[in-house]
Amino acid sequence: VQIMVLLEGDCEWTTVEASQGSFSEGYVMKITTEGNRVVVRSKVLDQDKVGVVAYLWRKSPFTETQMTSEDGWFEASISGVTMGETMELACKFAYSGGMSVTRYFEYTVGELCAVETPEDPSFNISIETPSDGQIVAPNEQITIKANVTAESEISGVEFYVNDVLLGNVTTAPYEITWTNNGVGSYTVMAKLIGVDGNTMTSDPVLVNVMEKQMDECNVQSSEASQGTFSQGYELNFRTEGNDVIVQAKLLDEDKDGVVAYIWKKAPFAEYQMTATDDGFVVTIPEQLYGQVLELACKFAYADGMSVTKYYEYTVGNNCEGTSSELALNNAFQLVCFPNPTADVINLQAHNKIELVQVYNMMGLCVVSSQPNLNFCQVNVCSLPAAYYVVSAYTADGKCYTVKFRKM
Repeated sequence: VQIMVLLEGDCEWTTVEASQGSFSEGYVMKITTEGNRVVVRSKVLDQDKVGVVAYLWRKSPFTETQMTSEDGWFEASISGVTMGETMELACKFAYSGGMSVTRYFEYTVGELCAVETPEDPSFNISIETPSDGQIVAPNEQITIKANVTAESEISGVEFYVNDVLLGNVTTAPYEITWTNNGVGSYTVMAKLIGVDGNTMTSDPVLVNVMEKQMDECNVQSSEASQGTFSQGYELNFRTEGNDVIVQAKLLDEDKDGVVAYIWKKAPFAEYQMTATDDGFVVTIPEQLYGQVLELACKFAYADGMSVTKYYEYTVGNNCEGTSSELALNNAFQLVCFPNPTADVINLQAHNKIELVQVYNMMGLCVVSSQPNLNFCQVNVCSLPAAYYVVSAYTADGKCYTVKFRKM
């Protein structure tokens, strides 16, 4: 990471660090105070991203602001700020086929950026593996490996997880194995210790331990909302016509006489599943395309039952890449912002939007309009706080859907 102090209140970062997605070459982030507003300018350096649009994220309270574009730079501002106020800002770059989000940068209005202390190249340590933000499964064993540079003799390297000493390694290679304690976030660090008492601590690396959900359609997990699972389960969701097909497989070998049911959260419904050679299957008929369902599976067996956590599934998404209409949303054929929102949502499409319909989670249309514009605004201030799905029908006969949250 490079950080430079420019004029008072001006800060500039060049890095590849991402909070979502990834960057092949990196990006530039500039933040400055101009009067009573903070101005953010950003530029993506990746050459492999096409059709880029950018949005400024403010972490708390969360807001998303579309940035204007000029000569490869994107710009947005936050007005009405107070000198000394601290905020965390990031930039979302959306492009054909996906999106990448920078890390959050902490900025204090009107103050100088902190200057990083230069590292001593002759006595330094960094974490090689795992990578920052790496996701691993619960109870998975991984190797923590440190890169060490030392011209003088060292006594060893100490490894820490959440500030608790994991172990000390005195000879190369400087690495140690670690098994996490379950779902959560863990901070990994290494400390280089010289025989002269000199020490150097690596930058922290964040490891996220979470259940394995490959995508919205395929889940492998052991997380339960009721009861427990010793080994876990597999779930698969797909859409055929207007029907949602759910397949479930219990991986636990200590449960006998198992029968299975799918739970739909709102409105609550229970569907008994049919046993197959490889688990259970059920069809949930006549679902609204683009509606977001929250589904769980109940496995009942001798002496008890275990229920999976609820998983969100968008009707019509078969996780098959850009062939589905939902995947086209990810290619930014339809942009919806801000999300979440308190009063209005803005919709922008590549073609003229002829019809907009907003549905609640029960599948009822609660707002409808006919803007006949590429960019339109939909007033949702009268809607109760909840999740909704907006469907936009364009002049080329396409229908695009986006889920949003009304605060």
